[in-house]
Amino acid sequence: MAASPSTAERVKALLSSFIHTEKHKPVRKERTPDKNGSTEIDVKDDKEKQTTSSQSRSREAYFCRVETYSAFTWFAKPSTLSPLHCARYGWENTGSDILTCVSCKAVLSGKLPKLFDLEVYTECCKKLENSLISTHKPMCSWPTSPSPEFFMSLPIVEREDTLEELIDRYQRLCEIKDRLPKLEPLPNDALNDRNMSRLNYTVQQRISSSTDSDIHEESCKLALCGWNNTSDKSEILSCSFCRRQVGLWNFIPEKRDTAEKSENNKNDDDHASPPKKRKIQITKSTFNPVDEHRTWCPWVTNYQPIRQNAVKGADQSQNTTHKDNQSEGSDHRPGWKRILDLLLLADSPQSKSMDVRVTPPHEGLRSIRKILREWSSPKMEDLDS
Repeated sequence: MAASPSTAERVKALLSSFIHTEKHKPVRKERTPDKNGSTEIDVKDDKEKQTTSSQSRSREAYFCRVETYSAFTWFAKPSTLSPLHCARYGWENTGSDILTCVSCKAVLSGKLPKLFDLEVYTECCKKLENSLISTHKPMCSWPTSPSPEFFMSLPIVEREDTLEELIDRYQRLCEIKDRLPKLEPLPNDALNDRNMSRLNYTVQQRISSSTDSDIHEESCKLALCGWNNTSDKSEILSCSFCRRQVGLWNFIPEKRDTAEKSENNKNDDDHASPPKKRKIQITKSTFNPVDEHRTWCPWVTNYQPIRQNAVKGADQSQNTTHKDNQSEGSDHRPGWKRILDLLLLADSPQSKSMDVRVTPPHEGLRSIRKILREWSSPKMEDLDS
């Protein structure tokens, strides 16, 4: 009996959920008392605590906490309670709707009521958001010194740095070649052929590659949307922000010829020898580089640090709501769109018209002297003579 489409999708999601990275918990060392029965206290312990505290606030440690949040154990939460926000205050996800501080080991329940009464649900969300700070133990330092807020957003600063990061992801994706997934056509006009051809041309100017043009285009789109090939087996695409990992075996490969040949060979082998077990055939689908991210990922949201919008919001009161912050003048573009506009800005006609001609210093001095001569009065010239 053939499996229904819903069952196939569940099996796909279950297989993808098994993708994870091994984490080694630190081994706790117990001290042995000396002859007098007292435990030796060394200065090295204080240094180790300081080092651990600084390491826990590093970018790597921050995303290690983000990686503990799973779609099965932390779901149906607003953007203010996203894993990126909770991890800023030292919380990691240790169970279903359960948060634990990595330093003081305080435990916080993140269970929210069902969305029957909107006012009650909103109030509970605000209480839980405040509890991220107030639930820590008194000596814990996370409430007063959380991780930097810019950890939650894409590092879009300089065009050259952004282009180098995109090229690095692009080159890693080109290594997959035949295993690249076939991308789903997106309704967004930003990913049209004209913009992608311009971006691909910008990338090709920096590197030299002998791969097919189709692979160039697919790799460029995936790299623009934040996907990278971080697996040695080249079978997994991952996002460094939402920590989403996707198995390529769930999607149709871009090179259909090689895929169809392998499937035909398998079918011939199946006809030659009767199958021992009946296998469930899962229908493969196309890959959507935007929807495959988690909903709170900065690659698909318009989140930006408050300091970037501080100038326009300086005249507003401190009780400004989130809706007011997203009013006229705010940037509603998702992360991948802002990166695309930044990389294509140098090739746009507007940027070329805004180029300023730099005057050499000697020509500038000559112009100043000419102006001073024209402004000098005849009386002053007679006195000088």
